[in-house]
Amino acid sequence: MAKKMVSPRDTLEQAMVLEKQGKDYFAQASGHADNELAKRMFQAVAGRHERHADRMDLLTRALDRHASPEIEPAAGRLFFEEIMRRIEQSTGPTARTMAELRDAIVYATKLRDVYAHLAQTTTLDWETRLYGVLRDEEEGLRLTLSDTLNYLRSNFDLSQLPKAQT
Repeated sequence: MAKKMVSPRDTLEQAMVLEKQGKDYFAQASGHADNELAKRMFQAVAGRHERHADRMDLLTRALDRHASPEIEPAAGRLFFEEIMRRIEQSTGPTARTMAELRDAIVYATKLRDVYAHLAQTTTLDWETRLYGVLRDEEEGLRLTLSDTLNYLRSNFDLSQLPKAQT
């Protein structure tokens, strides 16, 4: 199947919008979380998306200079362990926090799928590598959010989740 011709600038701009939306989404989720582990996880994921948006900006500037963009490899999946070391005690989650985590997993899955699609529709090698890296990072974020959800499920009695305070 032939790849559809899409300009590198168009895909970078699309990726930058996605990353900024991701940052906003996870920053808002951190404001809703009442569990310290979930709050910090959302903040860390928001920070990762902000760094991705900054990377897209640098790549756009490289294109403007007609330079070959440098593509960094995907970051490892260290969030969960790092955050767990920083938290002395985490209170049980509310129903809202658990729902936010489930929604965040769906969101990360959708972003992963968008980047997978972009990796298949771009025409330049560096674009394919870039969107492959972003796909892999989104998958890592999805797995990290799943780790958080599973940790909360296995370490707290969720049969009587408290409701979120308004």
